[in-house]
Amino acid sequence: MKNKVFISHASRDYRDSNGKIIEGNAISQIIKVLDDNNISRWIDESGLLSAKGWCKQLKNAIDECNIVLFISSQNANSSDNTANEISYAYEHKKHIVPLRLDSSPYHKDVALNLSRLHFLKYYEDKNKALESLVLTIKGIHTPIILNSNDVYISPVLGEKTVMGKVPSLLITEIFTSQNISVVCNNFNQLLNIYSCEFSNLKLFIDKLLSIEDILNYDVKRNLFVTLITDLTNKDNEFDRFELIIYYLFLMYLYNYINDQVMAIKIQKKISSVKFKKSFIERNGDDINEIANGAMKTALFVGSVAAMLNGKGTLGRAGVAGLKTKDKIKCVKSKTEVQNVENNFETLKNISLSIIFNN
Repeated sequence: MKNKVFISHASRDYRDSNGKIIEGNAISQIIKVLDDNNISRWIDESGLLSAKGWCKQLKNAIDECNIVLFISSQNANSSDNTANEISYAYEHKKHIVPLRLDSSPYHKDVALNLSRLHFLKYYEDKNKALESLVLTIKGIHTPIILNSNDVYISPVLGEKTVMGKVPSLLITEIFTSQNISVVCNNFNQLLNIYSCEFSNLKLFIDKLLSIEDILNYDVKRNLFVTLITDLTNKDNEFDRFELIIYYLFLMYLYNYINDQVMAIKIQKKISSVKFKKSFIERNGDDINEIANGAMKTALFVGSVAAMLNGKGTLGRAGVAGLKTKDKIKCVKSKTEVQNVENNFETLKNISLSIIFNN
């Protein structure tokens, strides 16, 4: 994911008392340079947020960025709102890049945090400062994936494709991909190929997807922990394939925050998941035979009634149908249920074969 810059500034350096952008102001030039270099940025365009004081919207904006560009000036250094932005950014481990429009000292509440940071001197050489700004931002690399652990999945003998998908490949990509969108898509595919399309787990997958664009390490980790907390002890809400995928989801979340101990603890639970057949699955062939007998009886009675009522063609067609070997299938046969159970055991074995290397 590309860097995103929060521009911390004093609104008086950007807009006049009527709210209009000041012609030729430095901040507009800085914005243009960022835009020209395809650097994503956020700024309080209207100045209304700053005018209302420090607020949740500004915190959220900083959370979405990994870099805070502090436009230091006499106005900015006398503003408590700007000081709050820098303090919040510092506390949340943002990359702070100071660019000074003048030589005024920093606000007393942020001076200690910024004193050791290299700053760019816009007031001495505008072009050099802007050129250095672009190079500095492009040189910043913030890890957006928390885990740095190798995950290995042993090949599972006899694995077959399920609805055209290879489960082990989907699961391998879940634990090795650095793209949360790919991870969420693969979890949804697992639910779909194992007929769990309406699982409540999809709601949690959507929550995971919403975390993707958060760049701040602490904020992102806290959201993962919250998601784990919301999912904990929901084992009894899922069964069979759905339960294994639920455990895989928890394993992924723990691995992401570098807690392999808990990931392995969750993995051990998978060995106790059993394929429990329903009454219909246990008696599928018998139910199909009974259904066929009942249908044939109904068809014979209906055909005789049709002939007696003068509807000979319809009646003879019905009787002819009784002679065919076609069978009506109400539920899965024992063979089909066995195939489902084999898929279950394969998914279980794949999940148990995941090896976490710290």
